[in-house]
Amino acid sequence: MTLDAFRKKNGLLQQDIADFLGTSRGYISMVEKGDSKLSSQKLDMLFNGAGEKNWDISDLVPAYSRLQEILSYACKKLYGESVNPDIIHGLDQYIPALISPVIAQKIKYGEIGITNAVADAITKEYPEISRLWILDGTGSMLLEPNDQPSELELLREEVRQLRARLTEYQEENKKLIDSLPRLIADEIEKRSEQSVSRKDNKI
Repeated sequence: MTLDAFRKKNGLLQQDIADFLGTSRGYISMVEKGDSKLSSQKLDMLFNGAGEKNWDISDLVPAYSRLQEILSYACKKLYGESVNPDIIHGLDQYIPALISPVIAQKIKYGEIGITNAVADAITKEYPEISRLWILDGTGSMLLEPNDQPSELELLREEVRQLRARLTEYQEENKKLIDSLPRLIADEIEKRSEQSVSRKDNKI
């Protein structure tokens, strides 16, 4: 999160931010130096105030701002240019179609950046969006027509994702197989104890 870049881009003083958030200028200075961190509530106040104050939030949490742009693009593609900006601002209902809401929250509060898995999900749904831009903001959001992936490239990407999922499945399978001897031993021990207990009761 780069609060100082956000503040300067919008021509604001540290005191302006402090007054808006109901805190002190010293606290804002500490956040900008990296000695403190805005709470999720304070960050939400800045996000919510951006529309009313006409603030550019692209430098506040760059990864989340890119995610907003992607979802705005997705909404317009689905519902046309006439889509209400307020609908786009309430992004939570659109996030599950692309990524987990939990991951989206972590991105929003600057806890993580956009991961490769998130970029994969987005480019699978919208191959015209630049993967590099999704991950670090390099270049433009939309690829030039001649830069868009060919059918073969899309197929290769799908194979790559399938292989990644297969690897995850194999790792989970291996963990399960590795745990089987212990589970079997526990079950044998449990049944043995039950058998002894039944014999004792008969006696």
